[in-house]
Amino acid sequence: MLTGTKENRLLAAIESGRAPHAILITGCDRAAAVLLARRAAALHCLGSYDLNRLKSCGDYFELGETPLKVAELRSLLAELAKRPVGGGNRAVLLRDLGGDKVDAACQHKLLKTLEEPPDGTLFLFTGSLHLIFPTVRSRCSVYHAPQPTEREIVEALIEQGAPGSEAENAAKLSAGSLERAQKLCFREGYAALRASALDTFLQAVEGRLPFSDSKKHKEDKTALDAVDYMLSFARDMLLIKETGRAAENPDLFEVLRAATKNFTTARINAIIETLAGARRRLNAHTPPASALDWLFIELSEGRSRSAASGR
Repeated sequence: MLTGTKENRLLAAIESGRAPHAILITGCDRAAAVLLARRAAALHCLGSYDLNRLKSCGDYFELGETPLKVAELRSLLAELAKRPVGGGNRAVLLRDLGGDKVDAACQHKLLKTLEEPPDGTLFLFTGSLHLIFPTVRSRCSVYHAPQPTEREIVEALIEQGAPGSEAENAAKLSAGSLERAQKLCFREGYAALRASALDTFLQAVEGRLPFSDSKKHKEDKTALDAVDYMLSFARDMLLIKETGRAAENPDLFEVLRAATKNFTTARINAIIETLAGARRRLNAHTPPASALDWLFIELSEGRSRSAASGR
């Protein structure tokens, strides 16, 4: 169970029947936000946190795994006008509201329903605040999903079917991200991506353009995951520089410490900002090939500027 104060406040409100009819759950870890939303839905519909029962509950609807069409949303809203299957409460979860799978047209369609919600129906949304229409956001109570602890990540992975040893290893390498831990456990090739991203990162910051690796990431459509890994490497380099430890990739401490010796703190901060810029481009739906080309050019030029200035 995630234990953040705001989560406790949200679940306590649902348990006492004081929850608002629409809740937006945000947070850097999308998987943690979805997990919190599902637990809120289970408590609202079933009176418990039993996520296995929630899957088969006829009064629970979850959308957003695949692109949501307006016609599909219209059909769901028509279903909500009918009596609940179990005669009790209902919950609707729309994942990644405002993202590429729940678009602007769907947000427009939601407005009237949020103004006059069906009795007993709890609407739950996950997504980034800046991607959600102000008119939709203003009709929701906003909660931030807390970052899970390593123990909570292990428990969540085991709950989802991962063997205990795999769950523990994934949690250690997840840097506190349930989303990353899930990918390590359940997505084929994701662990190998970490090694590839490390090679790409080191080549890029050292000025050896990684044409082969960048091509692989573009073809595999793993650009965002690769950039996220690179950001974790750069943040650990900065931490090693300042404190002598690596928080996100402790198993790579020696490799990153060796790389850190060649960079000033200012240069590492510049690398982090460049990687963050690439991530913003990818989240704004810039084609991966273009975003990665921009990233490697910026890293290469940044290295040249640092060398010229003697930093």
